[in-house]
Amino acid sequence: MKRFPNQIADVAKLTQALSTIANRSHYNLSLDDDPLGESFLRQGIIKPGNQGESVDAYLSRMRTTSPSNQSHRTVARDIKRLFRLSGLLSPDNIITHAGQRLVQSEVNGDLVSRNDNWKAAMRVIEVADSTGVSHPYQILLRLLSDRPGTPRALCPVVFAADDDSEQEYQRILALRDSGNEIAMRNSINVSAHNWNNAKKILPAVGLQIGDITEANGLHLTSSLQEGSSHSEHREPAEIATTEPRPRLVTAATIAQNIARDEPLGLPYTEEPTDSIVTSTLQSAIALRKTRTILHNDLVRTFANALPLDALIWEGVFDLACILPNKVILAEMKTLDGSVNDERSQVRSAVSQLLYYESFSLPSLITHEISAGRSLVKIAVFDNQPSPAHTQWVEALEIAVVWGTSHNLIHAPGSDALLEGIGASLLFQSPTC
Repeated sequence: MKRFPNQIADVAKLTQALSTIANRSHYNLSLDDDPLGESFLRQGIIKPGNQGESVDAYLSRMRTTSPSNQSHRTVARDIKRLFRLSGLLSPDNIITHAGQRLVQSEVNGDLVSRNDNWKAAMRVIEVADSTGVSHPYQILLRLLSDRPGTPRALCPVVFAADDDSEQEYQRILALRDSGNEIAMRNSINVSAHNWNNAKKILPAVGLQIGDITEANGLHLTSSLQEGSSHSEHREPAEIATTEPRPRLVTAATIAQNIARDEPLGLPYTEEPTDSIVTSTLQSAIALRKTRTILHNDLVRTFANALPLDALIWEGVFDLACILPNKVILAEMKTLDGSVNDERSQVRSAVSQLLYYESFSLPSLITHEISAGRSLVKIAVFDNQPSPAHTQWVEALEIAVVWGTSHNLIHAPGSDALLEGIGASLLFQSPTC
């Protein structure tokens, strides 16, 4: 199960443990396993091994055994590892910016902010072994989106993913669908002890921070699962749609085999013959396939430029995500270099962004917007659009970004629109 730490599943205690590390760091006190574990004991974050045993009696008994058998050391070591995996603690035990935000939310008594910070931290969790690297909490959220009602007993299967690829996710999904816990354990060669340990953390934390609910199995909260509109003038009968429901994805799983609307590029002929029509359609099919590949590469490039803790969806739109202080809606378009194609693609990008903003966003994003978090709309192209089109799009308060699989560049006039989302880190400025 990729050696995932499973000592504590209580978010309040985990937050207190991080605050303890921050305080000890402030006073230059040791963060070695023994003294840190003792601090956890004395603060009630962990309890002595025997019921009713005092902390001092427990420590006296433990220190007659080898360090590897001292449970307070083991808990301290595993908690530090959990914090490193979730981006709250650096490899050399320095509290990160994300960790500082979480500690500050605890100091302020801000439960909402604490849970939001934990949501971001859980999505960052990355585990690795010789088979590859995966993000088990993100896999769990996707699994519950696709299989609502999954019991806790089957959730450890998310740790069996070799990596974040679509192929691995489908394998995990098939294992879950078998529904037989023992068969699942045997198929991935995991002991009952390790399997039961793997049940402890992810679902429990997800329930406490509001990502997951439990009733006849586990479900994503409605804010994560549903797409909705934040338009006050929405008329349901007029906008009934068969749009795909937005789904949670990662930078590794977004835009997988998704055909997007790209122009066919059919050449005009006054008197088409059967052979011309056949040839034209074949060319158009080939063109669409090529543009779809380029388009999806662009979507993945953009997704990979986002911070690891970004919460990402795809749906009828190309990409929507929540960052620590902003929300992003992005639409990607390829340009073939012709004036007519650019005109068509720019118009499509603008109209889609404006429509999706009102009618297609996941409800968690619309909730964030209604709570005051600003939405940044971004039109992303694989080549630089003309200055006239760029200025027109920016005048509509839509940022313009272009680039290839190697880098992304934002138009200088989009600086203000991109302010606050780390644009200087995400996108390069034009060199000329």
